[in-house]
Amino acid sequence: MTDHQDSLYIWKLDHKTSKFAYEDQKNINISEEIENNNRIKIYFVVYIFFLVLFLKVRNRI
Repeated sequence: MTDHQDSLYIWKLDHKTSKFAYEDQKNINISEEIENNNRIKIYFVVYIFFLVLFLKVRNRI
């Protein structure tokens, strides 16, 4: 960027997350995004499980 004085490199991840990159950077570490996505999937499954369980108990009452 020192050569151009006007360039900014941005990595687009899943069309949602953006990360800034250096001019000579060819790879990017996305392990944190993968870990966050997996965590969200687990929380969603747990939420659905407890929601179904709650609805079953509620219908019995």
